[in-house]
Amino acid sequence: PQTHTDTGMDHVLRVVGGCTWPGDVQPTCMAHQSRKQEVLVGDSHGYLRRIRWQWESGGELQVQWNGEKQRVSGKKIQQILVLDEARAVAILANGDVNIYDENMGEAHAIQGVRNATSMAASRSGRNSTRLVIACKRNLLVFQVKRDREIKFEYSSELLENVESLACVQDSFFIATKQNYLLCQIKDKTCEELMASPSRKLGKTMLHSITTLDRAVLVSESVGILTDTEGLPVGSTLPFPVNPTAMTDSSIFLCAADEAGIRVYDCVNSRLAQNIELPMGTSVLMATDRDSGMVTVCNYNRVVFLAPLGLEDQVCDLIARQEFDSALAIAKIMDAKALCSSSCWLADVQAEIGLSKLVELEFEQAMELFKESTTFCPSSLFPLFPEYTKFWEASVERVDYLGLHSPVCPLEDLLVEALYSSAAPSILQKMIQDKYASMVNIQVGLFDVGPEVVKQSYAVHSKQVIAKYLEHARMSINLEHHESECVHTLLANLYLDTGDIAGLEHLLVAENLCSEALTERLTRESRFHALALLLRSKGKYHDAANLWVKLADGKLEEAIADTGALADTGTIGFRVLAAGYVADYLAESNSEEEVRTLLPWVFDVHWESGMKLLVGGMLTKSLTRDEIMAMLQERSDTLACQYMCHLVENEKVEESALHTKLALMLANIAQDPSMESDHALPNAKETGDCWTKAKLTSF
Repeated sequence: PQTHTDTGMDHVLRVVGGCTWPGDVQPTCMAHQSRKQEVLVGDSHGYLRRIRWQWESGGELQVQWNGEKQRVSGKKIQQILVLDEARAVAILANGDVNIYDENMGEAHAIQGVRNATSMAASRSGRNSTRLVIACKRNLLVFQVKRDREIKFEYSSELLENVESLACVQDSFFIATKQNYLLCQIKDKTCEELMASPSRKLGKTMLHSITTLDRAVLVSESVGILTDTEGLPVGSTLPFPVNPTAMTDSSIFLCAADEAGIRVYDCVNSRLAQNIELPMGTSVLMATDRDSGMVTVCNYNRVVFLAPLGLEDQVCDLIARQEFDSALAIAKIMDAKALCSSSCWLADVQAEIGLSKLVELEFEQAMELFKESTTFCPSSLFPLFPEYTKFWEASVERVDYLGLHSPVCPLEDLLVEALYSSAAPSILQKMIQDKYASMVNIQVGLFDVGPEVVKQSYAVHSKQVIAKYLEHARMSINLEHHESECVHTLLANLYLDTGDIAGLEHLLVAENLCSEALTERLTRESRFHALALLLRSKGKYHDAANLWVKLADGKLEEAIADTGALADTGTIGFRVLAAGYVADYLAESNSEEEVRTLLPWVFDVHWESGMKLLVGGMLTKSLTRDEIMAMLQERSDTLACQYMCHLVENEKVEESALHTKLALMLANIAQDPSMESDHALPNAKETGDCWTKAKLTSF
């Protein structure tokens, strides 16, 4: 057999073996029994034949059929279903359905089933299979358990005879001569999906693709893919002629006709492979669910087709940029534990993400990097050599599957895209993806010029990458030098995109940003961010001096749309700066710093200063008399608050202090206007001036 494809893929399936039949065999149905590694073939005389197969150590397929056959009916066998979970086999013959164990021993007839025309099955539990049987216009639903216990669930009556059935999870699809129907097992509803205006669809066919939870509805040489709700998924499958048989292997649908077998990728709805295997019009097909082996049978021979190694298929698809299909197969392999290593799916996700970077699909790439457990953020460093070159030698490079192009600087990627022969289509893609929504672009006319587009695209790309790096910083355990580079790169991207709030959020938290960042922050007048960086490096004195100068207007912060200054305004920022300086004083061991900066804190925001005193954080630096003198210089009410704290909270019992507090409260009580210098606690709650209330209780 010859194989070729219009899409460039070498092959999905390859012929690996087979056998021939004697001339009197007229096969009518076929099924794979994966656990036994055998194919069950029914014929028109009611005989069942078993073809056994196994892989030899040399990689060759050994196919065995010794001519034995088993009589299971006096008439034609219409259909065979292997019920994997129940470890049983259902055989439809002469309108009756019998259940056998997997060794094809004694048969158990399903009572009440007469004139059956079709069957379908789906997994309903760990040890049970749901079996749906069509008896002309009636649908019967059963549960078949591993001990071959058969339990009736419910029945439904239709208006027309059923031609074929297919189950996908808890949904089953029905084909009649006039329409397609969808029945939901959970709510026992039935609705029409499609019908011909003439009420004749021609030959109808159904098949379920279990790995994708999809069904294929065939009518007039067109295959329609639907999900479990009956909604179309992707594009239609263009069959040259109506298939004579169908089966599936992984994400691929195999459709047989007189010329051979056509293999369709059901993720991208495209033809993936043609296999020239003429076998006439009476062709049967079945798939081994464990290995993906496809068996094709006609009146005189059986042919086995094995799938290309799944990992090889994935790599081939990635190399040809069929990323959705590659990812779909990789996820199936991971779910069935078919990967060569536990992290293979993660490597596939990382590989596809890096390939998408070259296509400028940054959002999709970052989502894949988040899903991948093996992706290293250092793989993004080559995008920004101006920020990461210092760490280049110390960071180990990871190749993953080694299929992606080398990661180039972002500037080079954008220049190549915008100034290549494909520039108009690239611009159109940007508009469609909303990368350049902030500028008015007319494709081909370059109203604003590609340079403006490039800058717009660069900003958006950096925003997307910054979001991923923030995720990586919080959730991935990185080596110290890699963390240092990630944090520094993230800070630079925040500056590039004007996200000052993001920058400040990074620097407020524990971070490993390089001190080399100080030069850029100073140059761009981001003094608040610089103070946060210095504080994180233990340079509290330098940070406090910056906040004092900012609050006093001796330094001017650059204008920004976000960040502390933008959020709070000038007055609010002075309060914020006072809070930072107060936090510094609480940890400071320098009496000189306290004596210099504490009065400044009280002048800017007395609440922050009072919080320091009440917390007892400055008792080692200042005496009580020094504190009292500083407070009285500013307001007697501040002095009263501090003395109340000493009496009520510190339980100081000194006659001089008590007397001084009583006299000062009395003086203020005689002149309530003295309270207006500072807001006092509980003034609104007492309903009276704070001083009178304190004096009375004292």
